[in-house]
Amino acid sequence: MSAVSSRFSAYEKLVIGILIFLQFTLALDFMVMAPLGAIIMPAFDIMPHEFSLLIASYAFAACVSSVFVSGYADRYERKRFLLFIYSGFLVGTFLCAFANTYPVLLAARTFTGLFGGVIASIVPTLTTDLFPAEKRGQVIGLTQVSFGIAQIMGLPVALACANRWGWHSPFVLVVAIGIAGTAVIATRFEPITAHLGLQKPESHFQSFAKLFRVPKNRWGFLGSFVVTLGAYLLMPFTSAYNVHNLNMSLADLPIFYAVTGLSIIVLFPLIGKLTDRIGRFPIFAAGAFFASAVVLFYTHTTEAGLARLCLTNIGVFSGFFAMIIPFQSLLTDLPSPESRGGFMAVGASIQQLGGGVSVFLSGLIVSKDAEGRLLHFPNLGTLLVCVVFASFLVCRQIALRAGEPSKP
Repeated sequence: MSAVSSRFSAYEKLVIGILIFLQFTLALDFMVMAPLGAIIMPAFDIMPHEFSLLIASYAFAACVSSVFVSGYADRYERKRFLLFIYSGFLVGTFLCAFANTYPVLLAARTFTGLFGGVIASIVPTLTTDLFPAEKRGQVIGLTQVSFGIAQIMGLPVALACANRWGWHSPFVLVVAIGIAGTAVIATRFEPITAHLGLQKPESHFQSFAKLFRVPKNRWGFLGSFVVTLGAYLLMPFTSAYNVHNLNMSLADLPIFYAVTGLSIIVLFPLIGKLTDRIGRFPIFAAGAFFASAVVLFYTHTTEAGLARLCLTNIGVFSGFFAMIIPFQSLLTDLPSPESRGGFMAVGASIQQLGGGVSVFLSGLIVSKDAEGRLLHFPNLGTLLVCVVFASFLVCRQIALRAGEPSKP
């Protein structure tokens, strides 16, 4: 890759900043639910499977809405479409802030997911629209830094707000940040219309069905499901496992998330550059092997100090995002330009379905004893490794169809 191709223009940097912002607010809104479980479960007197449904409901709603939008995503100018969808996401998050019962919160999370899932498809669509293939690994790696920012700045602040003003307050924080970012998008982001001239008159069903008639698209959708299925299995109960099983102090949770977030900011852009330089499938394969090893170690750990838990969590995140970043880059090569928005919408829908199934499944596997300790956690680790191996086999097929060598 030449030195010129790796440079970003001033506007490209602005776009990357907007993409990071979108991912940050989505990540913070979604990720904050897991640590809030320690407050929400006793507040509503609910069991682990009921709490996992709060997280899964967002994903299932996102799945449904993304399927619906897939037939229309390429028929509208991207900027207006983004502003409309993002406004709906902020309204849903605002409703969460005023939920006072479990059913109301469940309904609010479902409403938020209807819009959040569509935004998750818009981000890779914009990446593909605005950046050439040789830059996409870097861009995806940079946008994933949003997860690190969410862990360093977002989660500790959100948890501090929750401890001071109640678990509702983090959602108010997300809305406030989102309104400020919306103003930047409205005033600085340029309209995107190039895809509009490529559209053919057809119904929503025809647009949707056409996506599945292309074999390489079907492999991409299958990969989206299995990769996401593995990525979310541990997520809902990591904090509870650390606190109740491994004796981490609640006061150490902000440190735990901040250290992991700092590592993400450093490592993820590096993963993106290595993806462009070495190849997407080789990086994916390395990430799959590393993630499996660290997960097996973590889920079978019976005691650990804060430093070891931080290093382990860094390893888990690094392994999975060494899979996710090259996988997302591979997906951008599969659809034709006129169906890109629809493909990304369906892909996001299937990712949300995989995440929802994963979270709900983990809630069925894990239970807790009278003292609050989580049971059957090692079973999640074993299942996760099996899913990662399946994703490796599927990604090898996707790499072949994307024109990339399949041997790591």
